[in-house]
This record gives sequence, structure tokens and C-alpha cells, in this order.
Amino acid sequence: MESFKEEVLSIYSNLQVYYEIANDAFEESEYHLAKNSLPKPDGGYIRAFDPHRLSFKNGLISTLFCGSYIDLHIRLAYIMKNGSAPTWKWDNGKGRTNKIKLEELGVLDVDLLNLIEGFGRARNQIAHEKPIVFGIYSSGSISGTAQESAKLGITIINCLRKALPLSNTNN
Repeated sequence: MESFKEEVLSIYSNLQVYYEIANDAFEESEYHLAKNSLPKPDGGYIRAFDPHRLSFKNGLISTLFCGSYIDLHIRLAYIMKNGSAPTWKWDNGKGRTNKIKLEELGVLDVDLLNLIEGFGRARNQIAHEKPIVFGIYSSGSISGTAQESAKLGITIINCLRKALPLSNTNN
């Protein structure tokens, strides 16, 4: 049996939509964070109570859509490089982090690779939150905030767009 690679004629995705949602939510998060931050006379800030938690909620939205954008960007880069969709094993196999996928796609920027690895952990904590129980047997910890994760996600997207540019996609 002869094997062949089908030619990719067109690629449609929600990549741009994911970016817009992530970026808009990030800007909203930053706006509400600044709005509820009162400068202290001796430096620093006092965070005012936000009963609707708008900065936090928008930080969550931005973080999750940054993650969706990053995953899709990597898949599209794979398709453009290889002419076919990635296999399940390449995309989801055991230990298949975005850092490993980027290295295999030829990304050499160590700073970007380290950022994306840290973001993956933060995103998973946010997306799969478990309650933190404090007490004698407590091992619970909070690493960063939704707002910090959103800022990191936007930074990674901007770096990823430069390190692994996409063209010829209808997003």
C-alpha cells in the first residue's frame, strides 16, 4: 500500500478569536486591578475590596483563553511544518508538554521555553483547582494569582508569535 501525505489546502481556526478574548479579558483585569488599588503614602498599594471580583474573574478568563491560544498556535505550526494534523501521540501523549512540542518545532528561545513551562503549571492549577485545606496536614499552596497568570499568558503569546510565526491561515 502506497502512503501519501494529503496537501493542506486551507486551515480554519479560532486562533484570532482566542487572542481577542484573552487580550480583552486581560485589559479588563488590569483596569479593575488598578481601579481598586489605592497608593499608600510610604509606597506600595492597598487593594480595595472588589465585591464582584472583576479583576480576578477576567484574569481567569484571560489565562484560560491564553492557554487555548497557545495550544492551537502550536498545533497550527505543526500542520504548517508537516503538512498534516499532529497525531494524538504527538499532541497528547504522556509527558507531551508545550515546551517539548516547541523544542521539536525548532524553537530555541530558552526564556520562552521556561515561561511556557511555568505557565502550563499555573494554567492547570487554575483550570483544575482543588480546595486548599490549611491545618496540621496541609500541603496546599497558592502560587501566583489569576491576574499574574494572565499577564504571563499574554507575554508568552507575543513571544510565540515572533518565535513561531504563522502565515497562510484563515483565522
